[in-house]
Amino acid sequence: FFISLLVIFFMPFADNDFGWHYRCGSQILQGRGVCHGGEFLYFLSDYHWANPNFLYDILSTIVFNLFGFWGLSFLGSLLLTLIITLIYRSNSANIFIKIVLIYVAIFSSWSVLSLGLRSQLLSLLFGALTFYLLETKTTVSFKKIIWLIPLFGVWANTHGSFFLGPLIFAIYLAGQWLGFLRKKVLLKTAGITSAVFGLAILATLLNPFNYHIYEEIYRHWQMPLNTLIAEWVPPSLWPAIIITVLTGFFVIYTVIKDKIDFFTTTVLVSATFFALKARRNLPLFYFYYLYLVLKNINFAIDKKYGRYLAYFLTGAIVLGLIFWAPQKIKNTISFSTDLASYCSKGYVQYPCQATEFFKKFAATSQKSLNVFNTYEWGGFLVWQLPEHKIFIDGRMPAWSGEAGQSPYTTWLEIIQARSGWDKKLASYGTNCLFIGNGTFLDLLLQEQAEEYGYQEIYRDKLAVIWLKS
Repeated sequence: FFISLLVIFFMPFADNDFGWHYRCGSQILQGRGVCHGGEFLYFLSDYHWANPNFLYDILSTIVFNLFGFWGLSFLGSLLLTLIITLIYRSNSANIFIKIVLIYVAIFSSWSVLSLGLRSQLLSLLFGALTFYLLETKTTVSFKKIIWLIPLFGVWANTHGSFFLGPLIFAIYLAGQWLGFLRKKVLLKTAGITSAVFGLAILATLLNPFNYHIYEEIYRHWQMPLNTLIAEWVPPSLWPAIIITVLTGFFVIYTVIKDKIDFFTTTVLVSATFFALKARRNLPLFYFYYLYLVLKNINFAIDKKYGRYLAYFLTGAIVLGLIFWAPQKIKNTISFSTDLASYCSKGYVQYPCQATEFFKKFAATSQKSLNVFNTYEWGGFLVWQLPEHKIFIDGRMPAWSGEAGQSPYTTWLEIIQARSGWDKKLASYGTNCLFIGNGTFLDLLLQEQAEEYGYQEIYRDKLAVIWLKS
């Protein structure tokens, strides 16, 4: 079963943010400090971003330097399998039930999990570890919860969703004090929990940006990312209905069975809120819901039939591995070792031929150019064109740019050739455009390039490069 999970999650690494993660990781390993925001950009080049990703940057950079993209694919597979393992080991439900429900949770979250390794996976893992360490009721295992202090410290230096740790712990702490008021929890228990909570919060401040990482979370929530970025869009109607119904079912079940618990119910409602707010949070909901269902609902199966079902499931998994796993592994390794596949078969197509042309062209001028680029190519170009500055990459939609609007909105206004686009690019000091073939801006320049002072120097089916005269 666990081998099947490793194979399922061994997916091509195609994160279009990899480039800036890699540049930031390389910068740290070279002793030049963590990234502060606009190092690779000419637009908002002095912007300071309290980005708590630097441990992920280091990890992904080391793995890539040692093993390439297939190493990152395996790292993503290992992380997700570890998360599932924690859920699997958290209860004593029938093996058949556990495995089937785990596959269902994976399927329900596949629109996000299929994207492969991203720093968000570490938040999912750290969230699972938080639940594991808080897995007590009226008594506190000090030896377990003390580990939340270093865990939160690491989490706060790994991914922006670190705030989920303090949120989960705060809900747990509130439950402890409610239990004390109802005389179900000892004062000593609530006191120890409070002390550990305070130390865990202090641990999150041990990062290069100190308390500013909390300010960044606030700014992040102020940006209307659900109107800008696909993964921040709420789930469609039917998935939203399913999530709501599942939440309602569990709450009603625990009330009827007199198993209602403040901590688990409040965290479930919180996970439901995050999942309904953005589809990128679907794994958070489904994995936590899976944990709650396996922990609280008794799936009684006759031992004899349970044994037969386990044999059947084992056989099905083995057959699947025999006939499907080799091709799956081959495809992932092929994608990871063949640049042509990497450029053309990911969920974002990269302008590799145009990039090679640009490198040769720019080498003749021997100077750094300011490149207005397609948003989805930002990370790739940051990685491939380190001598030059680009306009935008995947970090920037949540930033506060000109007049408080998202830099993504500014980019959108330019790529759509809205009124004043040329004046904006001129004011930023743009030297050339590296954009998609057939975009509004490209179509306009095909007709009026001379009027706006641009010259086409490269074009293929995917990309076009316009040089400012």
